[in-house]
Amino acid sequence: MMVIGVMPGFSFADGGDMGKLLISELNDPKSNYQQDRFVEIYNTTEEAIVLDGWKLEIIENTAVARTFNLTGTLASGDAYVVGIEGYEKADQTLAGAWTSFNGKGGDGAKLYDASGQLVDDASAALSSSDKMFVRNPDVQITTATFTASQWTSTSISDSKTEGTPGVHVSFYPMSDTKVASVISNVNEGVVAVGTEVTLQCGTDDAIIMYALSTDDTEPTTYVEYSTPIVINEAVTIWTKASKSGMEDSDVISFTYSVPVLNTIADVRESVGTKTIVEGVITARDGNYDVYIQDETAGIIASQYKSGAFAGEVGDKIRVEGTIAAFYDNAQIQPASPTDVTIIDAGHGLPSAKNITPAELSNDIEGMLVKLTDVTVTAVDDKGNVTVSDANNNTGIVMGEVAALTVGKTIESIQGVVNYNYSIHKVKVLSADDIVEDSSKL
Repeated sequence: MMVIGVMPGFSFADGGDMGKLLISELNDPKSNYQQDRFVEIYNTTEEAIVLDGWKLEIIENTAVARTFNLTGTLASGDAYVVGIEGYEKADQTLAGAWTSFNGKGGDGAKLYDASGQLVDDASAALSSSDKMFVRNPDVQITTATFTASQWTSTSISDSKTEGTPGVHVSFYPMSDTKVASVISNVNEGVVAVGTEVTLQCGTDDAIIMYALSTDDTEPTTYVEYSTPIVINEAVTIWTKASKSGMEDSDVISFTYSVPVLNTIADVRESVGTKTIVEGVITARDGNYDVYIQDETAGIIASQYKSGAFAGEVGDKIRVEGTIAAFYDNAQIQPASPTDVTIIDAGHGLPSAKNITPAELSNDIEGMLVKLTDVTVTAVDDKGNVTVSDANNNTGIVMGEVAALTVGKTIESIQGVVNYNYSIHKVKVLSADDIVEDSSKL
């Protein structure tokens, strides 16, 4: 993750691996804590660090609960975030809830270098619940002994996701003659419409100036910064800072874009992409998931992190969110209910795509489909129903399938395509979508 925070020109004294990486943040949010707990490490040096062989232990109740084996290269000034499986802001995740990572006693993390040496001990840093803990800005060298005075807790609100994963907000000692470079509280890249960017400078009493452009050309006119900058379109923020008696800071730019409307087919495989799609709700699956499709493809729109999903079957909606793979089903996940808009209530359902059992595949995952003239050949104890057509093509149906018993011939079965236990199946969400003989209706 790209992070703004380390100051140019600063490096630690040579001390082996001690001080090269530090544990910079631990987070136990008040809301959605089973999903959004994380630990962040940070490269404080001016050089990239190879992480192969390094490991980060997560400590719960004074014991090692899980170990992240780190790989890859962490650039100067970059942060690396570990979290729970499914946490979209993490660079590495592991399955299993961090049940006791709650600040109620002996919770934190330990960092080991490639030789196995303990280089940073934050094993009890998380000392109260519902808070994030950030490494103090004056901490320059890590220690193998936990030191509580190196950490500051931040009050936590009731918002969904807390903390600043990937952005180590801290100011390290700077030159006495040159103003520190300006930093931003928001990572560069695609951000939600309405995101507020706050600019900061590590030099006391420095005046921050900024300018905006829509390309990579630095403007000639800057204005003084006073309030957060709201991102509503693609923009580059150019920044610099000055203080009487000191050399001006370097010019630093931050480039942001906002999600754009795409077809579902164009983005459904692009995990991690923030985007906007429009489609008709073809099925509801509980309170939090709906299936939507446009003229190109289908996808699950899931709001399990932020509440019940708006809209009814047949409504056309617009969803802004992040593409994810949940149990290998493509999803778009809006960050909040406000990211879902009903643009045409009662728009009407698209026609179900007529398929054979042999055509169940990733190509039609998430779409409304119909099987016709099939015979039930098997039913297992997990609710999976095997059906076969006249050409002996077989497929599996699940969901509201109580009416399907071995030997029955069914005129039509309508449902949505879902990937379940390593195979694509037709998921029936209403018993009315199974028609044995329409002539008898």
